[in-house]
Amino acid sequence: MGHYKILFLDIDGTILRPDDTIEDSTKTAINEMKRQNIEVVLATGRPLHEISDLAEELQITSFIGYNGALAFMKAKRFLPNQCNLKMYNTYWMLQQLIAMKLFVIRMKKIT
Repeated sequence: MGHYKILFLDIDGTILRPDDTIEDSTKTAINEMKRQNIEVVLATGRPLHEISDLAEELQITSFIGYNGALAFMKAKRFLPNQCNLKMYNTYWMLQQLIAMKLFVIRMKKIT
């Protein structure tokens, strides 16, 4: 595999089994890719708070989340469109608050 430099991996149904576990053989293969200096990138539609534990477990610092709206390459953040930074930051903050169960939406019935 000497001519490959990067490997993009989907998460759901690819490296994660339906019970949200990773097979040892998958971990071994990922570690072998990294040993060969192949950059391993997790690619998912999930928000970052849903993949951070997985990335940490696999010691992967490159990933694409939010259906491509955000990317990290070797722990450096990239945004496809810098104009969307304010919108992204607001969305990210809401996602974090929801994940921590600190954000409640109050709905009022309109009669």
